[in-house]
Parts: sequence; structure tokens; C-alpha cells
Amino acid sequence: MPESCRFIEGCYVFTPEQMSQIRQGYLPNEVWDRWFIYAETDTQVRIYRSTTHYCIFILNFVEQPDEWWLKEIIVNDCPSQYKGRSDYADEKQVIGLLKQYLLRC
Repeated sequence: MPESCRFIEGCYVFTPEQMSQIRQGYLPNEVWDRWFIYAETDTQVRIYRSTTHYCIFILNFVEQPDEWWLKEIIVNDCPSQYKGRSDYADEKQVIGLLKQYLLRC
């Protein structure tokens, strides 16, 4: 992650089962899969662009009784690596990636 980054306060809550799925991460299966997701620690998940290998998002979670809170999303703000939009759009993209690749709803 470059020094140039933005911080978004998270407001999503996940069950322990969902957090377990999130920690499993995602390895691209096909050439057109654009994302690589892995758990750096029990409380931090990183999302990379698989084609450029740039870290785009870092997700920091906090364990609460019977749930996990997505406390913070760190967004790569380097224009040559990621052309982020707004905090709202980036937050929606993160949640969409988690749902698409990791959460079996």
C-alpha cells in the first residue's frame, strides 16, 4: 500500500461464520478474475488487483461479542495504481467483492 491512502470508517457487521469465510480469501481462477483476497491476520484482510499486484484495499476488523465489525477500510489513493471514486463507491465495491467472492449468502 502506498503512503497515499484514504481511510473510510466501516459500518458493516459480520457473523463469526461470515468472518470465517472472509478469512479463507480468494485466489483468481481465471485470467479475467481481477481480484486476489487474503487474510493478513485474524483481523486484517487485504484486497489486491490480480493483474497489477497492487494492494487496493486493506480491511481492519474488530471482534465484538458474537460478531465482527468492519472498523476501517484503507483505500489506495495513488492515481497511477487505483483510480478510486468516492468513499461511498469504494465502500460499496469492497462489500460487493466480499459478497461476490467470499460470502456464500
